[in-house]
Amino acid sequence: MGVIVVYVFNEEYKLIRKEKRNGMVSAGSYLLARTLLEAPMIVLLSICAVSVSGYGVMRFHASNFHLLVAIHALMLWAFESMALLFSVLFDNPLLGMLMYMNFWFAAFLFSGLMVRESSVVWPLRAFCYVLPLKFSVQGMAIIEFDGPDFAGAQTAPCPASLASTPPVGCTYNLVGEDGFTCPDMLSQQGCYGATGKQVLESIGQQFKLITSDPDTLSRDFAYILGIGAFFKFSYILVFMLKTMKSSKITERPGAGHGDAGAITRGTRAAAAV
Repeated sequence: MGVIVVYVFNEEYKLIRKEKRNGMVSAGSYLLARTLLEAPMIVLLSICAVSVSGYGVMRFHASNFHLLVAIHALMLWAFESMALLFSVLFDNPLLGMLMYMNFWFAAFLFSGLMVRESSVVWPLRAFCYVLPLKFSVQGMAIIEFDGPDFAGAQTAPCPASLASTPPVGCTYNLVGEDGFTCPDMLSQQGCYGATGKQVLESIGQQFKLITSDPDTLSRDFAYILGIGAFFKFSYILVFMLKTMKSSKITERPGAGHGDAGAITRGTRAAAAV
């Protein structure tokens, strides 16, 4: 869907560029109107995306609904800002669509879910820090799992005092806290914990992206906001620079004032209009 957005924004940019040169609209008013309109629509889209599927079908933790919507909306905004930038960066929309697809795929590849961050060599590891999906998934996991208790696991048989010599079937994955066990399970491999932190640490053993540190959540919000702001301001800068270009009328040396062929275009962008 984001690829189609790049094409639509590219066509819209060309129309606004033409209207600006005709004196019908200013670039600043267009950008302000777009920003004011897209913010509530992205929040509404996030609510629709997570309400039925997450809380209606999968029974997510309802008390953190506002946080999940917030981080999901920020993620959508970051990707939309990316699409906006690529829509004006290239006059040919196909090039912008290709660049967006590359960044979209890189966001999945370097999110830490498929390949561990420590396994990515430099300079490719830089993609782990400049794309929003990694911090979105990490924040969503903390919002959903940190807080509620989970049935099936018990902490009473695994007190923290026995962590140095754990009883049979007990798992300790948090330093200084009680362990957990699932007495109704023949194998403890599918036992992730009784508390949200224990579950997050168990998942984090397979996916290093996931952590139980609650302080990570505020950092995730800040990173996504920063990444989205970078793409957004880059889009505004490129948009303003490209719409400021205008025709430069020059006269060939030796040509008379009545020579119609003396008028030439100074910029290719103006000729395209």
